[in-house]
Amino acid sequence: MSWLITGANGYIGRHVADHLCRLEKHLTLTDLHPNPKFSNLSLPCNYAALDLRDGNMLEDFFKDYSFQGVIHLAGLKSVPESFKSTENYFEANVRATETLLTLCEKYSVPRFIFASSAAVYARSHNGILDESSPLQPSSPYGSNKLAAERLFSEFPSVNSIALRLFNVTGSAHSTLTDVHGTNLIPKIISDLKTGETLSVYGKNFRTRDGTAERDFVDIIDVVKTIEILIGKERWDPEIQSLNVGSGKGYTVLEVISIIEKRISARIPLAICDQREGDIDRVIANTQRMQHYLGFSPNQDLDAMVENLIP
Repeated sequence: MSWLITGANGYIGRHVADHLCRLEKHLTLTDLHPNPKFSNLSLPCNYAALDLRDGNMLEDFFKDYSFQGVIHLAGLKSVPESFKSTENYFEANVRATETLLTLCEKYSVPRFIFASSAAVYARSHNGILDESSPLQPSSPYGSNKLAAERLFSEFPSVNSIALRLFNVTGSAHSTLTDVHGTNLIPKIISDLKTGETLSVYGKNFRTRDGTAERDFVDIIDVVKTIEILIGKERWDPEIQSLNVGSGKGYTVLEVISIIEKRISARIPLAICDQREGDIDRVIANTQRMQHYLGFSPNQDLDAMVENLIP
């Protein structure tokens, strides 16, 4: 029996698949758009192209394989884009998750790990969030993630847990680096290569320098979290969500400053209007993860940037 990883060609999926395959875990990898550069891991893992929105194709897949669990990393993830493509986002992020859970229940797959997001939380007076903080997403993307989490109660035979990911960054090695241009640090690196001016969205947030403050967590720590979770002999069914963050906050200007020091050069900036759905401050309280898994991420952003910009 194997673990099924969806979204295996994505940034997080590539890291998880690469690491677990090297540990000789039995995996079945899927993605909508196979990319030979990343799908050929030269490791003993099954690989298949699948559209999770196609229920019939997905059920045929479940009939052919026996899974001990699912690590569901596939989905659409741009907050700004989610306002423009609400139907596409709902189908990819909610309907596809519902189909997976339905098949897990039907084919007795006992465990389900879901890549959720800190975007499920409501605005907070101090921006520090634990798993019991109020849930009130400010974007369709966040609403998708919350709707998917709430599906868990409809499938009680499947032990499900949502990893509420904060801002994942860093890289284990160059072939796995995040190339998604809407994320802050990859966008900065991309603009450096092309010579474009970096857009900073908003200077009136309630933070120390007026720019949005975020919790950045190393991708290596995210992978470690999943490794510990799948190796855990017994899951507590009462724990259905875990924050995955560093517990440290950096503003956009502080991130830029760290990168400037790394490259020994100034980055040209343009201050733009705040984007819809952006909030002031989002920082993880990781006490539940520390208690449940005996681990919590603690890598600082300087080290993450070093891995991205050797």
